[in-house]
Amino acid sequence: MAARAIPRKTGFQVWYEPAAIPIYAVVGIACAGAGWYLTRLARSDDIVWDRHNNPEPWRKIPPGTNTKLYAINKDFFEQSKAKAKELQA
Repeated sequence: MAARAIPRKTGFQVWYEPAAIPIYAVVGIACAGAGWYLTRLARSDDIVWDRHNNPEPWRKIPPGTNTKLYAINKDFFEQSKAKAKELQA
């Protein structure tokens, strides 16, 4: 009897093993989320990149501005904006 030939897997079949696809998806989403968060941090007013021209950046943020990532009580910022306008008038 002749021995059966064992089918060889191609590189595509080895790399994209069906059981590994969720792992690739989770790692990809985690890397994208980390990149988004780092970009958000780098562009926000909380980070000081140039201390010589802007030594106190927190003074440029107007009162009532939401600087949080997630605000549970959004009405708080609306109320504080109204109070800031009353104080200025």
